Amino acid sequence: MITTELLEGLPAVGGSQYLMALASQDSPGGFEVFLVIVDQQESAPAGLLLGVYSGHCRIDPFSGWRQIKVASPAQSIAVDDDWRNDGVEKNWRLASGWIACRPAVSPATLLTMNPIQGSPAAPVPDFDASDPAVCLFAKLRDRDYASQGWCVLEGRIVIEKALASGLELVALLTVPADADYWRQRLAGGSDVALRVLARPAMEQLVGFAFHRGALALARRPALGPACLPALGPKDRRVSLALWQVGDPDNLGALIRSAAALGGAAVFLGPGCADPYGRKALRASMGCTLSLPLYPVVDLAGLRAGLTAPAAVGSVATGPRLVAAALSPVALQPGQVVSAGDTVLLLGNEGWGLPPELVTQCDAVVCIPMASGVDSLNVAAAGAILLWELCQAHPAKNHAG
Repeated sequence: MITTELLEGLPAVGGSQYLMALASQDSPGGFEVFLVIVDQQESAPAGLLLGVYSGHCRIDPFSGWRQIKVASPAQSIAVDDDWRNDGVEKNWRLASGWIACRPAVSPATLLTMNPIQGSPAAPVPDFDASDPAVCLFAKLRDRDYASQGWCVLEGRIVIEKALASGLELVALLTVPADADYWRQRLAGGSDVALRVLARPAMEQLVGFAFHRGALALARRPALGPACLPALGPKDRRVSLALWQVGDPDNLGALIRSAAALGGAAVFLGPGCADPYGRKALRASMGCTLSLPLYPVVDLAGLRAGLTAPAAVGSVATGPRLVAAALSPVALQPGQVVSAGDTVLLLGNEGWGLPPELVTQCDAVVCIPMASGVDSLNVAAAGAILLWELCQAHPAKNHAG
């Protein structure tokens, strides 16, 4: 029996469009789903797409795309369909087993699909697959750029930070609207290979939806040994140390907070995400390229990197390591005051700092919480604690 269902979480988009489904649970291999657009303002084509799907629906809260999982994963494809004949192309995507559809678009000519197999014809590339500079960006998510000594930069802000820091760019991929800007920006003897692709072709090349206008490939910076400059008399300095912060978005956000709030450096302990990975660079807004980053393997190495000979008359007697952790002896953020270097240690998103590490620190700090809440996201907690500590140590910012 065919039943009519309104897919979950489908409010009006732009005040007019709704996505609806007619579903039959009797279909072999899953639901047989008809997608149809209902437009309240004008008559849309009665476009129906027939296929066998799993019947599961989800909403992307950021892009607003409606996604329905295909029973058997299908090949990535991008189809432009100007079904209203208004000169504006509407993009459809089918990738990694999910069919994603914008509510303003008719699915009438999305794909010619066998309703049982769910396999579209292979797409024709919209780029020159023989161009070495273009191929550097192919299937970007699946490639190990770190082992090749490269890092991927997303968007104008991150690329500009890379240029300002002296990073060597190898290639840059951009959309036509930004092409003139990058031609002028890279003019003057630059050897960067600049390529221009329409957005659908760029997304087809890299393997995911991309909205930041430009991608660049750069020579990967090297992490040097931990050694900050000596402090002068009565100087104060705050740094950040991260242990097992494995989420690149959290790592990037913490580095961005450290740069913005006056942190001198970030020490990266065991188990941390790659600070020069694509996601961490994006989340840091390029701050991983401007703030000193140092790898450490234990607290002894961390202390050693902070105990450079002090200037005559300095009050610095060695760093004070402050662990962010739940503890009955934890101080509140405003109670942490020390001379010389202060280093805030933050741990893994799920279980925090290892207990043996906390016991080796000089103090423990904890943010007071409302009843019923035991923790904050590590990036949020780090920003709060860094702000408090940097307010108490305003004299020395950004060691270089």
